[in-house]
Amino acid sequence: MFKKNIISFAPLNTTDMGPERSAKFYPSWFKELPQQLGPRHHERSIKACVPFKEAMSAGYTIPLWCDVNVHVARANEDKLTASFEWNEKYSVVELGGGAPVLDFHPPQQLGGSACPYSTNHENGIPKLTSPWCITTPKGWSCLFKNYSGEIHSKFRILEGIVDTDKYYGNVNFPFIWTGEKEGTFEISRGFPLIQVIPFRREELKLQVERLDMDKRLLVQNKLTSVLRDGYKRFFWHKGKG
Repeated sequence: MFKKNIISFAPLNTTDMGPERSAKFYPSWFKELPQQLGPRHHERSIKACVPFKEAMSAGYTIPLWCDVNVHVARANEDKLTASFEWNEKYSVVELGGGAPVLDFHPPQQLGGSACPYSTNHENGIPKLTSPWCITTPKGWSCLFKNYSGEIHSKFRILEGIVDTDKYYGNVNFPFIWTGEKEGTFEISRGFPLIQVIPFRREELKLQVERLDMDKRLLVQNKLTSVLRDGYKRFFWHKGKG
């Protein structure tokens, strides 16, 4: 019987590069950013924004398990094409043999020329073969998304949701390269690749209603009664998740 309140990551091969809580992957630009930019209370950086910081620390993050180089060259006067390189001796071990680090889908699966970036890859839409099987308790699924802290990255996975309480298999990650410069770019082993956010499958009914002005004014009065951190002090649920 699966234990309650546990998300399990089981590797398909031997690796020392495992998932961690997402807060361990704060990017260097964020770590080095001062919270206070000036003497006044409103002169603050995004580091003081609890919702942004919490988005980066939500759930768990899977780091990239091997180096991947992206070679971007101009195929003709108007179009850049990306190709990919990795150590071909490295494979994701599965029952029945190894699987390559990258596989490819036809660009037509993403709309072909009608979809931006779908035809910008030499062999089709690239897909990373994941070495991880993920299991959640009954009634829980996982959102697989780009790590929220990598806002400057040109490497973008195609996000998805998997019912990990029933599906026991590795979840693979198609992606696109959105860079518009020629050159070779390394996506290093350890790059925060996938942010995994477990959630309980519960339906919420949509309701559009009249604004409660008294409730709204009470919130505003609380926020403006302090010089800083109003949301954090009065409304934020510390330690959830």
